[in-house]
Amino acid sequence: MLFTRHAHALERFLFSETRDLSVAAELTAETFAVVLRSAHRFRGTTDEEAVSFLYGISRNLARGWRRRGRVDHAARSRLHMPVRDPADFMSEVEERATADVLAPRLERAVRALPGDQRAAVELRVVAELSYGEVASRLGCSEPAARQRVARGLRTLKERLG
Repeated sequence: MLFTRHAHALERFLFSETRDLSVAAELTAETFAVVLRSAHRFRGTTDEEAVSFLYGISRNLARGWRRRGRVDHAARSRLHMPVRDPADFMSEVEERATADVLAPRLERAVRALPGDQRAAVELRVVAELSYGEVASRLGCSEPAARQRVARGLRTLKERLG
């Protein structure tokens, strides 16, 4: 995976560009977010081309940071606003990358659920409604709503591993 192979080297490169570890971590996370959003435009076929694409994006982000970020960063420092630990960004990037990869599979798996289970899961998990509200919307008892959600989630777990 591109992230696993290049994240640390990219962060070191961005640190050399910014001389600030927290900014380098932010820009590393943003670089991979941009890569995920723009991967459909990438036309390369080799790992070398992918790395060039990755570093090109990071250079542009570093350039933008230099233009506008110094003022923001200086203001945060003067106000003693906390700066997140760079390790937090790396795990966040990994989570987002995993979520982006799983999203299409998850959508297909949810669409394949029986209608009553799909509706219950969407209301409970996506809309974050209480079981009482799910039951009310589905016109069933609360225990029935709980059972539909549980069955739907179990089926999703089995299908997605």
